[in-house]
Amino acid sequence: MFSAYLEFDEWRAIAKATVEVCRACGTPVMLGITSTYTLGAQRRSEYAVQLGADAVQLALPYWLEVKDHEVVRFFQEVTDAFPRQEGSPDRSTSLCDRPMTREKWTDDGAES
Repeated sequence: MFSAYLEFDEWRAIAKATVEVCRACGTPVMLGITSTYTLGAQRRSEYAVQLGADAVQLALPYWLEVKDHEVVRFFQEVTDAFPRQEGSPDRSTSLCDRPMTREKWTDDGAES
């Protein structure tokens, strides 16, 4: 059976290698943390922070319909898993406020 879904240990190995290569090249790092369940996305977000990712990308669980009221709760629960960064006004900006990101990218997304 073929599955595009990675187990957590497989995802960690790929995430670590991605961060190492991007750091060696001086490139900001964005890691995809989507999972089929909330705890899986929370674990990936925590590990992304440990690795020093500059940003994460998260989509809703894709295997069943998510009701409108569940969307906000899902993103809030995943966001709450992010460790608080000193000087960050809230958790939604904790990864976006890294020095490398500020130096490399402007607000419109173009390289500075």
